[in-house]
Amino acid sequence: MLITVIAGVLVYVLSQIFDEYILKPVHRFTLLKSTISYSLAYYGNLYKNPLSSSKGADEKQVNDYQIASVELRKVAAELKGFIEERPTLAFLLPSGDKMMKAFHGLIGLSNSLFSANQGEWLRNTLGYEAEVISNLSLHKEE
Repeated sequence: MLITVIAGVLVYVLSQIFDEYILKPVHRFTLLKSTISYSLAYYGNLYKNPLSSSKGADEKQVNDYQIASVELRKVAAELKGFIEERPTLAFLLPSGDKMMKAFHGLIGLSNSLFSANQGEWLRNTLGYEAEVISNLSLHKEE
């Protein structure tokens, strides 16, 4: 009888640890990854065509670019927060190093929406995008 109670308590404790340190972080990362993928698809037309300070842009266009920049930065901040709280037992997730590279890529995309120098923007922007896609194992658009 005592062994049954101890075994039951042990199974319960182990299942709670598994839930807290494996399942919940994987689920949260999956939702975050989905948000990042959505943001790349939704704002791709903007970060691949940065607004130049030399072009005469109207107020609505500038506002759209500012919104995109803020939203990409918010997603990057969410990823950074997840990296900090990520449990070490969550072995099913990408490494912290890969997630940091994706974080830097998202920040780079956020910063590249406004460009004074159009010379290097495309190479840099595509590099930032590729960094996010490869390090988070996202599906690449063809």
